[in-house]
Amino acid sequence: MAMDKVAVSLRKRHRMQIALVLMSVYILVAIVLLFVTKDQIERDNQADLAVRHFTVSQALHGFLLSAEYELSSTVQVLLNTKKQMDLDLGRLFDRHDEFLFGSLDFFYVEWAEQGSILDPRTHLFTQDSIDRLIAKSKLGRWTLQQTQDGASILINKKKIVNLDGDWKGYLYGFISLNNNVTLANRLLKSAEIDEIKLLSPEQDILLSERHLSLPENLALNFYRADLQIVKEGLAFDLQIAKQVASSSTVWQRYLYWMVFFSIGLFLLYFVLVQLSQRLFNHALHMFELGLDSDDESEFIELRHLQRKMNDKSAQVSNQLSRFNLLMDASNAAIIFCDDVALVQNINHKASTLFSESNRGRTVFDFMPVACHQALQKALKGEVGIEFELTIPNVNSIYQWQLIPYMTDSHYRGVALIGHDVTHIQQLEWQLNELKVESYGPSSSVEIDLILNEINHQIVFFDTESFVEARNWQKAIVTCLSELLNEPSSMDQITLGDLLQQRLLLTPCDLGRFGYLKIECDLASALVQSRWSTDLGLLINALVLSVHASELIEEKRLSICVTENQLRFEVVGISDTRPIFAWLNKTICGRLGIEAKRVKTNQISIVYPLGETPLGRINLPDNIKVAWLANDYAMANQVEAVLKKLNCSVHAFSSAESFFTEVGSTDEIDILLIAYDELQPEWRELPAILQTRLARQRIPVAWVGNQDKHEIDGYPNFSACAHEYSLARFIEPILSLDSIALQDCLADDDAWLVVGGSSISRAILYEELTQLKISPYLVPSLEGHLSLFSHQKVKTVLLLDDVDNEHIIWLRKEHANLMIVSLSSAPSSGVNQYQMKKPYRKEQVKSLVEFVHNKIALFEE
Repeated sequence: MAMDKVAVSLRKRHRMQIALVLMSVYILVAIVLLFVTKDQIERDNQADLAVRHFTVSQALHGFLLSAEYELSSTVQVLLNTKKQMDLDLGRLFDRHDEFLFGSLDFFYVEWAEQGSILDPRTHLFTQDSIDRLIAKSKLGRWTLQQTQDGASILINKKKIVNLDGDWKGYLYGFISLNNNVTLANRLLKSAEIDEIKLLSPEQDILLSERHLSLPENLALNFYRADLQIVKEGLAFDLQIAKQVASSSTVWQRYLYWMVFFSIGLFLLYFVLVQLSQRLFNHALHMFELGLDSDDESEFIELRHLQRKMNDKSAQVSNQLSRFNLLMDASNAAIIFCDDVALVQNINHKASTLFSESNRGRTVFDFMPVACHQALQKALKGEVGIEFELTIPNVNSIYQWQLIPYMTDSHYRGVALIGHDVTHIQQLEWQLNELKVESYGPSSSVEIDLILNEINHQIVFFDTESFVEARNWQKAIVTCLSELLNEPSSMDQITLGDLLQQRLLLTPCDLGRFGYLKIECDLASALVQSRWSTDLGLLINALVLSVHASELIEEKRLSICVTENQLRFEVVGISDTRPIFAWLNKTICGRLGIEAKRVKTNQISIVYPLGETPLGRINLPDNIKVAWLANDYAMANQVEAVLKKLNCSVHAFSSAESFFTEVGSTDEIDILLIAYDELQPEWRELPAILQTRLARQRIPVAWVGNQDKHEIDGYPNFSACAHEYSLARFIEPILSLDSIALQDCLADDDAWLVVGGSSISRAILYEELTQLKISPYLVPSLEGHLSLFSHQKVKTVLLLDDVDNEHIIWLRKEHANLMIVSLSSAPSSGVNQYQMKKPYRKEQVKSLVEFVHNKIALFEE
């Protein structure tokens, strides 16, 4: 017996639930208040930093105004001194002490007629040329200049004009932002901040200062905003920082609010408990009084509970009566027992079968020993238990079903239901004695297999897989059609040709669950014979059998010839679809061979051969293959087959890497470009190689899944990849001259010459090559735009008019590209240059100098 449950007080549970709810509210509100408090303090700090940021920006404005005032004072001193005597630098410093203690770091005087005066402090700040710094200065405005030695300097240019309006020269004032302690201290003190950073629009640090007394790991609040000097046209990013507010400030404000909230929540809990307790106690008391009388409770909820309990009792009583009537009226023998086989209920039919049931306590007391084991299994919870029992006293056979079930008290029970099957058994015995000779059982078996396969395809393939389902049906119908014909001998061909022909009927990628790996070494594939049509049919049947095994990952068909025997090793075969097992067995029977099962999912077939000659494939030794895998799904399988053919495979991840990288070899015999979906940039690759190598016939081929013999005039391999198929494919391509990888690499200075006559292109090619410039000659830009992604083309030379859309594309995608046109028609964004025909060496040299000068100006 199970242990009694522990009694629980509803009053305590109610108080506990109120406490938990209020505690959850307390924790939630505490967390929210904490974040709100911290967020409010953070916003206050940011607002304070924004005000300080404005103060610092005003201080910077004041510093620049002070420097401008110093420039105006210096101009007056220069004019007054000029009237009296010749000015030298020493006298100027004697007369103007502000040079040493003002805002300006150094100055430069450029007289209109008598040379210039350079402040000796200049070399303390920069070693750069003063002429280069003042070249881009602006009159009356501050400009920011970066020196070659890394200094950031503000420059202001002021005109020296006397009272009569005569111009005498220019005065240049300089403020160095690097390590400017005076400016930094003034900005720090202006807003009482701890750190300041002044950054350029390019995020280069121009000025950075921090109080020396602050430790490095001290936490600071940062504020960053744009600083616009409207008058000067300068824009900076000004970042200031101040010490983080003490955490005690946050906790003081937070605890202040939490004290008031805790008091209010405690009072709310006390009120809720008192109110609910009074109502709860009164309701329970009234419910207890109502259980002993027919009067309904004064509470609506308790009235419903009382009615439901009465209805439940009546319903249980009615169901029990109907259940007893149903058991007695049933033709089946029904017995119910509990988990220890005690009989709980037994109908009249079962009592008639077992006369001792009224004196037995358990079912084991009156049922035969032969059924005790089945009863024990059902009592343990096993389902699907059935047995037949012959009962001599009634001369009947009963089929018993044992159904375990769980009661409301979570105890297991068993229902024993017996049906009289005596009449059915007699009919089966009579049918077994009959002999039917007018039907062919083998034909019905074949029809059932075909119907099962069609039903499988209807269920398995959805509407989106119509093409795949059609391929399956086509392959199966082809095999069955050939099976109806008498076997015959084909013309003498190699085993590799036979394999290729059969794989056209049943591809190696027919199934959606994995790719079938075909293994047939080249020596075996070259064996010639007059093969039987049934042998080809066997290949198709084996391929279909492996594809039909959806749940097996490894799928492989190995074919080899050893000691005058043709061996088939198949891995990944199963019996989930019976039609293919029957098909293999039937074909092997016609060939007089046997399919032996080596493992669960592996079979081996041996076919005897006579004397067989060998074919030939002329492949050179150490074939060097460049392999561009791109996004081809079967790239690894193709690469593995190439290595089995003793090819030296040099893999490239993309077309760009092919043009920019050199592998372990200087030349390649063939370039194989793989694809799943043919992209435009890959399609232009052979044309780019033709242009780069300056020849028409190059050893290039495609490897993909398009059913085409050629793509753009280049061979396309779309068959199943095994040694013989790839060897036959690349054999004629290897007759072409190899490709030197050095000729395909990108040059540092390359020109693309577009259009023109053949004579003009020949002259330019000769002259540009002598000037150490690599020229690419193309008839038009169309079809060669991807060349710019793979080659370092710096200049495009247009000999004829070009479509303006191509010019716009080049300007957008390659902004640093120099485009020069020799045609008379002007184009936007194109440099025009005039050359008379025929082109001569001097003209080409002048054209190169013109282009180099344009590039140099653009880079500056």
